Amino acid sequence: MSQKVLIVGAGGQLGRELCRSAPAAVQCLAATRGDLDIADADGVARRVAELAPALVINAAAYTGVDAAESEPLAARAANAEGPAHLAQACRDL
Repeated sequence: MSQKVLIVGAGGQLGRELCRSAPAAVQCLAATRGDLDIADADGVARRVAELAPALVINAAAYTGVDAAESEPLAARAANAEGPAHLAQACRDL
């Protein structure tokens, strides 16, 4: 039986590589920005509860350092609030 691992940010470079290199014993549940908006606490809670993964890896991030200065709310949502929502959803499992 494979272990379910949710890879959040699977559309990015790190997330894609994590899914690509996952061992056969791992069922990689890839979540891209289009699949899961980590800024949406309720959506994150629902999706994590539906999937019930054994492990969640957060590879999602707002990586545009210069753009983050002009879009601080988007950067905060992706890099602070989103991970907090994921952590809460994991605690609630």
